Amino acid sequence: MAEGLNRAMLLGNLGSDPELRHTTNNRAVLKFRLATTETYLTEANERREVTHWHNIVLWGKRAEALSKLLSKGSRVYIEGRIETRSYEKDAVKRSVTEITASNLILLDRKQDVASAAKPAQAAAGPAGSPGQKQGAVVSANNEDIPPDDYGDPSSEDDIPF
Repeated sequence: MAEGLNRAMLLGNLGSDPELRHTTNNRAVLKFRLATTETYLTEANERREVTHWHNIVLWGKRAEALSKLLSKGSRVYIEGRIETRSYEKDAVKRSVTEITASNLILLDRKQDVASAAKPAQAAAGPAGSPGQKQGAVVSANNEDIPPDDYGDPSSEDDIPF
């Protein structure tokens, strides 16, 4: 039987500042909402826009470093996988769909990112040459994250930036 493909690619802006938390096993998790906007023409040749909101999750050391670089309005390109999880709140079963990021590219101008968080840049690695408009490519390999909860995976094989 053939394997499936679960891949999401998004280009958009953060709708609010990201929220950094830690699991009970002290694993960092960064969550934020990303807005993507599509423009289209109606049959009456009127231009319309529709904005979609996506829940983004990033794990590990990258989450900690990016929490210092990202802020409301940051423009990013994200690759990841779509995951749906269920939970219970106030005796009501709920579900949420999230994008678990495996790659993130900062698209803000480098000088804006550098002025926002100089110490975090060293943790994130090289961000390109001076004057370059595109920011750092941040790989976020989250293959060891269990899809059904936020528990700490048994392996801590995080690769630094």
